[in-house]
Amino acid sequence: MEKENSDWGATKIYMNLETAHNLFKNYIKFGLRILMIVVPFIPCLKANGSEMTLNREIVMIINKADKKNLQNTVLHLENYGNRMELSKQWEAAKWIEAQFKQAGLVTEILTYKWEGNTWPNVIAHIDGHTESEEVVMAIAHLDSISRDPQKIALGADDNASGVAVLLEVARLINDIHLRKSIFFCIFSNEERGRKGSKAFVQNIGKKDMNIQSVINLDVLGYNKPDQLFYLDAIHAQRTIKHKVKAFYRMGKNYLMGHFMGKNVYKIAGRHENRFLVDRTSNMISRYTDLKVKRIIDKDCG
Repeated sequence: MEKENSDWGATKIYMNLETAHNLFKNYIKFGLRILMIVVPFIPCLKANGSEMTLNREIVMIINKADKKNLQNTVLHLENYGNRMELSKQWEAAKWIEAQFKQAGLVTEILTYKWEGNTWPNVIAHIDGHTESEEVVMAIAHLDSISRDPQKIALGADDNASGVAVLLEVARLINDIHLRKSIFFCIFSNEERGRKGSKAFVQNIGKKDMNIQSVINLDVLGYNKPDQLFYLDAIHAQRTIKHKVKAFYRMGKNYLMGHFMGKNVYKIAGRHENRFLVDRTSNMISRYTDLKVKRIIDKDCG
C-alpha cells in the first residue's frame, strides 16, 4: 500500500514454492495453509473460554477449507486470459462480487475514475459484534500483468491466488461471531501504480473508518525461478535504473530460493508495523512447521 495509508498497520504476505513440476498441487496444499495466517491473526474471534478452546475453534475453521474452491477461483480468473484491460477487470470484479454475495457478505463495487474510464474495486465486509467500529482489512488485487499484457496476462499467482484465499476465508468466517469488523478489498489496477488502493484510501479519508490493521495477500504459490536471469524480462524494462532493479531482484530471488529452501512465507511490513509483522509471523510458526522470513523495510507494506 502507498504512503497515504501508512497509518494503518499494514503487512504483506508472499509465499515461495520450489517444486515447479508440482506447482498447482502445492499451491492448493499451501493455499489452504495460508488460511492459518488470516483466520488466527484476526483479533476478532470471540473468546468463549480458554486459549485451548480458541485454538481448537481456529483449527476447526481451517479444516473446513475446500481446496476445490481455491482451484476453481484460480482457474476462473486465469480463463479471462488478460485481466489488465478495462472490460476484463470489470468482468472479474462482477464475478468476485457475486462470489462474496453468495457467501453471505454485504458486498458492493466502488468505482473510481482513471484515464477517462471508470474502474471497479470490490468491497465486502462482515460486521463485528462487540467492537464493530474497529476494522481489520484483508486485501488482494484482481488485475494482472506480464511482459506482453495486451496478449496474455493470466496472473495465477499474481494475484488470482490471493483472491481465491480471501473468498474462501470469507466463506469460512461469515457465520462465526467476530468482535471486530472484517473488510475484504479486491482492488483493480494495482499493477499500474496501485490506482485502485489509492482511490480507496482517498475515499475512506472522507469517512471516519477506524482501520486497525491491513493484511495484503500477494504472490501466493510463486515458484522459484528455474534459471538465474531472464534476459527478455530485463530488456523489457524501459530505463537503466529499472533494468538494474530487475537484475538485482532476479539474483536475490534465485539465491534466496537455494539458501532458504522450499515452502517459505515472507511477511513484509514497514518499521512502524513491526508488531503486525511479528504477530502474523508468530501465528504461522505456531500453527504450521513452515519457514517464515520477516522483512522490515521502509518500502514494505
